[in-house]
Amino acid sequence: MQQIREAVLTCLNQVKGDEKLIRELNSIAEQAGGEAYQVILHVLTHLDLDLEIAKTSWKDILILYNEMSKALGRTISLRTAICDYFCSVQKSLKNPKVVEIHVFEKTLKNSRYDSLTNMLNRQALDDVLNNELNRAKRHQLELSIIFFDLDNFKRVNDIHGHQAGDEALRHVAATILHEKRQEDSAGRYGGEELVLVLPETNKKNAGIIGERVRAGVEKMAFGWEGKEINVTLSGGIASFKEASGDVLGLVGMADKAVQQAKVQGKNRIL
Repeated sequence: MQQIREAVLTCLNQVKGDEKLIRELNSIAEQAGGEAYQVILHVLTHLDLDLEIAKTSWKDILILYNEMSKALGRTISLRTAICDYFCSVQKSLKNPKVVEIHVFEKTLKNSRYDSLTNMLNRQALDDVLNNELNRAKRHQLELSIIFFDLDNFKRVNDIHGHQAGDEALRHVAATILHEKRQEDSAGRYGGEELVLVLPETNKKNAGIIGERVRAGVEKMAFGWEGKEINVTLSGGIASFKEASGDVLGLVGMADKAVQQAKVQGKNRIL
């Protein structure tokens, strides 16, 4: 059910236009089965409906959507059809809460993003890695990742406290998010380990991006309880064509490169 919910939330967040939205939601229902109708209507109305009632209601809503559009001589919004159906036909909604944008955006954010860094969380990052790796294999494309690890992070926590460590991590994450390209994805792998996924990018070009991030972090400083804190990070690059054919192999190669960067003096990208 959670996977269906995330698919519905992503669809609502990304798809523009009600006609296309309906097609995409129907596609989710066809692939996921009857439970999808329950999820769709719960996300849109906050109503908990039995499976058969949800399925029937969704079909009736689409009929009403078409009938109302035809009667008015213009396309109405899906929200209008849902609200009219449950307020006037089924009368299940006393206080309509239909498609509140901030609600599903917040839910989507909480399910996919790390609250501290605003990067993808581990589960969402794993999904991106698998999807991009499969795409690279299917179309014979380049794919690189950079595995970042903050240098001497334990020392920051020990000297300044864990809240200062959290602030350092937030600042580093913000630098990575600022420097990445639109097509790239950044996620928190765990602790102070951050990963940048670079589709259609070879190792050389990944190094250019990694160096830009490293330099940005090195210049970064933030104040904490009257003191200025500076941090650096090390990074390891792995390319799909050099690693074994799975995500673990790719991440493992990048992790080894990070360890080599640490041995060679830290604050570098290898």
